[in-house]
Amino acid sequence: MNLRPYRNALMLSATLALGLWIGEVKAAISFNPAQTQFGETGSAIDLASRRRFRLGSRSSNYRLGGFSRNGGCFAEEMTPLAPPLATADEVAADALPIDVTTKTRPIFFVHMPEMVAEPISVQLTLQDEAGTQELASARFEAPDESGIIGLQPTTFSEEMIPGEIYLWQMSVNCKPTESTESTAVVEGWITLAEPSEPSEGSIFEQAVTLIEDGIWQDAVMLLAQARLNAPDAAAIAVADGDWQVVMEGVGLADFADEPILGIMQQ
Repeated sequence: MNLRPYRNALMLSATLALGLWIGEVKAAISFNPAQTQFGETGSAIDLASRRRFRLGSRSSNYRLGGFSRNGGCFAEEMTPLAPPLATADEVAADALPIDVTTKTRPIFFVHMPEMVAEPISVQLTLQDEAGTQELASARFEAPDESGIIGLQPTTFSEEMIPGEIYLWQMSVNCKPTESTESTAVVEGWITLAEPSEPSEGSIFEQAVTLIEDGIWQDAVMLLAQARLNAPDAAAIAVADGDWQVVMEGVGLADFADEPILGIMQQ
């Protein structure tokens, strides 16, 4: 029996398989995740691993209620930049998360949609949990466009106490008509935690560590400042990519592509 045809067929199959394997290896070696949508100097972590994080458990408190997020000032509602409560953390339908910061002068981030009325002023207040003591109150200029703004009051009548819960409220006064004024308000809860040892790694890695520890307020501040301070196009691409991945990962995909208008201090 002549085995040569079978031997030739086997050799051809082996050669083809080896060629395909070598091609796959070359493709894997040549692939550089840092040269994808996150810029040529992108994060050392690829997209798949970047999505593997979980927001740490957060406490919650009741919404005070009765406040309008629109007030006739906006085409849509204003929204605090805080991830929604996970089902396991939720205690009531009207509960708000208590976000954590280690900063004694925290920055509060809000998405402001397009305004449909003439803005008058923007005000941010910080009070104790009972609403009987005001720690800070500051007025800011309303932005000219829609996007995410950070508000940071710098003058406090009293310092925040670690472990205590505080209520922050941002109000926007506007004039829907020449003869009427209206106010849109958003609110949230925040508590101060003792600072921990700073984490190492890239901005994204530091933010993920904070997120997994439940310190959302500091994480979003870190990511927002990275977007604002990016010195060149490559750094902007990385910062925007980090922001997008985090927003989508914590349930805030609607704000993944929103611009950061600035951080205002007063």
